[in-house]
Amino acid sequence: MNSRDITFILVTHDIPSVLELCGRITVFDAGKMIAEGTSDEIISDERVIEAYLGV
Repeated sequence: MNSRDITFILVTHDIPSVLELCGRITVFDAGKMIAEGTSDEIISDERVIEAYLGV
């Protein structure tokens, strides 16, 4: 939630925008949730790195 207590759902593949706009992020890969957390938690999550960077 933001400072106005408003929740919204953003569906996009624009990762830089997601990291900037969202306080909490849920990441899906092939229709399955693979990670949930803050921007810092998401960018360091090995499952996200593997799914989206192929590392």
